[in-house]
Order: sequence, then structure tokens, then C-alpha cells
Amino acid sequence: MNLQSILILLAIFIVLALAVVWIARNGGWQGGGCSGCGGNCGSCHAHCDEKEAPPQPPKKEP
Repeated sequence: MNLQSILILLAIFIVLALAVVWIARNGGWQGGGCSGCGGNCGSCHAHCDEKEAPPQPPKKEP
């Protein structure tokens, strides 16, 4: 492996590391309990903020 190959691999590593940092700082990879946002994070967060109450069992009449 010569110096040129090492420099190319180092450049690729730096670019990938910068991409990961940029994505992380710009709101990427937000778990937040919602899965399957499909890219529409505003809609997903609004849906997740409206927590549904667990279904109530039917009441038995005496």
C-alpha cells in the first residue's frame, strides 16, 4: 500500500465522519419512540404527542 492509497482512504474516512456528525447535529437518527416516519418528522412527532388511551374493557351491567 503506497502513500497515495493511504491518503485516499484517510480522505474517505474523514468525509464519512463529517457526514455522520452533520446528520447527527441536524436532527437525524431521532428515535423518539416513533418508528416509520418516512421522512415527515413533523407529522410523526405530532402523531406521537397524541398518546392514545388504552382501550377500556366493556362495563358489565348488574
